[in-house]
Amino acid sequence: VLNHVPFDAKIYVDGKNIPNDDESIVLDLAYGQHLLKIQSPMYHSYENIIIVDRENPAPIDIVLKPKFGSLLVMSDTPEPVEIYLDNVNVGLLPYSVGKIASGKHTLKLTSPLYHDYVETFTISDGERLNKVIALKENYGDVVLDTDDKFMTVFIDGYNKGKGKWQGKLSLGKHQIQCLKDSHNSSTFDIH
Repeated sequence: VLNHVPFDAKIYVDGKNIPNDDESIVLDLAYGQHLLKIQSPMYHSYENIIIVDRENPAPIDIVLKPKFGSLLVMSDTPEPVEIYLDNVNVGLLPYSVGKIASGKHTLKLTSPLYHDYVETFTISDGERLNKVIALKENYGDVVLDTDDKFMTVFIDGYNKGKGKWQGKLSLGKHQIQCLKDSHNSSTFDIH
């Protein structure tokens, strides 16, 4: 009996493929020595000679060594942060993956009001890697006061409400437009 073999493992006894449809696999083998080989994508291969003994039959517990670790990425940033793992967008922070292949990986975090964060890291077999990343600010605090509660304020084409707007804008140039019925509009840039 083979116990604890991953469901996706390929099992070979004396070179013959054995179906793997359960966590405990019963093998009907002749007494004597047999070559057991187990391969699974996220684990190191196992290969060993097993002895089927008439006197002391016993289950064989196979614990494959992982070729993966786990990763948790968080940030202290209140804004939404997108995460890219190996150049693939995997969602927003916080991000957790239970099985990430051992080896080198690239991590990129992006948020409109913060500088991009890029890091290459290595994860080892069985490692639990937790990262809390502080992104560097890339914004200014802005207060736009029109002194007119009926005037509509647009920033970069987006309606931000009437009268007064206060918030964060990314560093760089932004277009401000103020509109009011029966009045000329006012458009200007801020940096």
